[in-house]
Amino acid sequence: ESSNGEDLPIVISGMASSSIGLRELPYAQLPFMLSGSSLYTEMIRSSVLNNPVYLISGVRSETDVIRGEEVQIIGLTDLVQNTEPCIYILPGTHSKHLICSKGHVLDFKTYMTGELFEAIANNTILKNTLEHSQPSQQNMDGYKAGVLDAWNNDTLLNSLFKVRTNILLGNYTPTANYYYLSGLLIGEELKSLKHLSNYQINICASGIHSQLYLKALEVVNLVSKVIIVPGKVVDRSVVKGQLKVLKQELFEQMPVICIMRNISMDDVNCIVPYYIKAGFTCLEITMNTPNACQIINQLSTAYPNMNIGAGTVCNMDDLKKALDANA
Repeated sequence: ESSNGEDLPIVISGMASSSIGLRELPYAQLPFMLSGSSLYTEMIRSSVLNNPVYLISGVRSETDVIRGEEVQIIGLTDLVQNTEPCIYILPGTHSKHLICSKGHVLDFKTYMTGELFEAIANNTILKNTLEHSQPSQQNMDGYKAGVLDAWNNDTLLNSLFKVRTNILLGNYTPTANYYYLSGLLIGEELKSLKHLSNYQINICASGIHSQLYLKALEVVNLVSKVIIVPGKVVDRSVVKGQLKVLKQELFEQMPVICIMRNISMDDVNCIVPYYIKAGFTCLEITMNTPNACQIINQLSTAYPNMNIGAGTVCNMDDLKKALDANA
C-alpha cells in the first residue's frame, strides 16, 4: 500500500450504481448469495482520485428492487446469529423485508410504511385528528388497537376511516389516535409475516422504531421469535458487507491462496507486503504454526482488505480458536 493511501480501494453501494449515480449497473437477480459473489461489481477510475473505486449493483425481483440493502444484509448475516430460515426487517420510510435461508436471500419486499404515514398525517382530512406526543400508556393502547385492526381486517382502506371516527365518536384523544394510525400501518406491513410464522424475525432498528415494531409483534403473538439487532450493529453492517463484497471481488481477480506454515510473526511481517504488492488477497495460516491465532488476529487487524484464513483445522477446538482470532 502506498503511504498516502492512493492504493486503498473505495467501495460504494446504493444509489451510486443507479441511473442517477456514478454509473448505472445492471441489477443482480434473486436468489443472491450472502457471500456477496452473486452481486455485480465494477471497478471504475476517477479523474479526481487515484484510488480504484468499486461500485456494487442492486438486486431485483420480478416486482421489486433494492440498492444498498443487499450489501447491508450481507454484513448483517455476519454480525447476527441466525436460526434459518429468517427474515430481516429494516424499518424506515420504505421498510424492507428480506427473507434468508441456506446462505441466500430468497425474496424481499418493500413497504411504504413511513412515507404513507407522513402523507396521511400531513395531507389528508385525517391530519386534524392527529397530534404527535411521546409514548404513554393511553397512546400505546391506541397503537395496539391499530395493530390488531390491521392484522384482523381485510382492507386497510376501511380501517383508515376509523382514524376519523375515533375522534368524531370520542374513542381516542388526538395523541392516542396518532399512535392508532401508526399501529394501523405497521400492523398492515407485518401481515406478511402470517405465512412466515416459523421464521426467526430480526428487527434492525433502534429507538422508537425498535419499540414500535417489537410491541406490534408482541400484540400478534410473534414476539418469541424476535431478535432486536442494536442500532450500532446495523450501522456497522454496511461497511461489513462492503468489505465482504470487496474481498470476494479481489479474490476473483487473483484466485490464489498463499499458505504459511511454521513461520514466525517477524517473517510474516516481512513477507506479507510483497504478497500484497503482487496482487494476492487471500492468506492462510495453518493452525499447527506456533502462535497461529495471534498471527491471524494481527494480520486481520493490519490488513482488513485481505482474506485471512486458518488451515489445518482438525477439530472443533481449532475452529473456535480460529474464529475467535478473526479468521
